Amino acid sequence: MLKLIAAVTLGTIIALPLAACGDDDDGGGDNGGNGGNVTPGVTAPANLTPVVTPQLPNPDVVTAVALDANAGTPEVDAAADYPTGTQFRVAFDITEAGGEYMGYQVDFEFDNAVITYDAVEHLRPEGLETCSPTRTFDGNRFAAFCLETELLPVSYTGPVTVITFTCAAPGETELRLRTPADGSLGTKIQFETVEASYLHTLTLANATIRCT
Repeated sequence: MLKLIAAVTLGTIIALPLAACGDDDDGGGDNGGNGGNVTPGVTAPANLTPVVTPQLPNPDVVTAVALDANAGTPEVDAAADYPTGTQFRVAFDITEAGGEYMGYQVDFEFDNAVITYDAVEHLRPEGLETCSPTRTFDGNRFAAFCLETELLPVSYTGPVTVITFTCAAPGETELRLRTPADGSLGTKIQFETVEASYLHTLTLANATIRCT
């Protein structure tokens, strides 16, 4: 698997490379040729084959995520109403984890004629503390991601990111979670080690905001 490891690009976890064996010796003697570490009296094999650890099959993992239209209540609200001119908070929740993960990426779009983006707070539960700068696109799309700092697997469920908006004008807008099929980025939850790698298949729940 928003593949996660030392070098990070948005939404992508990069696995640690497997170690490769050293260069072959050309048989030029104890210290001859291009191999400087051949034991005296031992002829190096003509070909060295790197030992590669086989990857485990990628499991089928299904996880549910949702946008909560009202981050101020304990429930995940599919819709909420707010007076025009007031601020409100929306949460991105991992509502059900089908397996462990190391990070998440949230990417959703909205009508910025109805609501405008103000701020973001990453809640950083269970070590999900290394977060990207927020990205907005044309004022009507929000994207960000957070990783477990030590790249350790977690199984947390609940709100992970809270976004503050303002009702700019009367009207209704859907907050629609994007997927990689919509283009770059997309909403993702991912797991990756040298032995196994999988992207969670997501069940997405959008939210609706009505400004009155």
